[in-house]
Amino acid sequence: MHTPTSRLHWTGLALVAAWLVLLAFGFVARPHGCEWGTDAYGYAALGVIGLGLALPWLRTSTPWLRRLQLTVAFGFASLAIAVAGIWIADLPLFCP
Repeated sequence: MHTPTSRLHWTGLALVAAWLVLLAFGFVARPHGCEWGTDAYGYAALGVIGLGLALPWLRTSTPWLRRLQLTVAFGFASLAIAVAGIWIADLPLFCP
């Protein structure tokens, strides 16, 4: 049987892995920014933000108020990582 803290680490680890993959994908998408890279990064970022919003609700043993707090925190953190990935990888937002 798993303790609640081990499940918390699992969800946190999954979200951190998704953030790292998103940042790495920014560098893969950069050379193809005006063709498909920016669109693909945007869709991947939406998926990671959705994952951040959904992961706290998978923990049924956690009180709903704590899950709501984690949802807001993970959502804002995922959004910040997505914007940081655009800036770090220097993805073009507007193409000629």
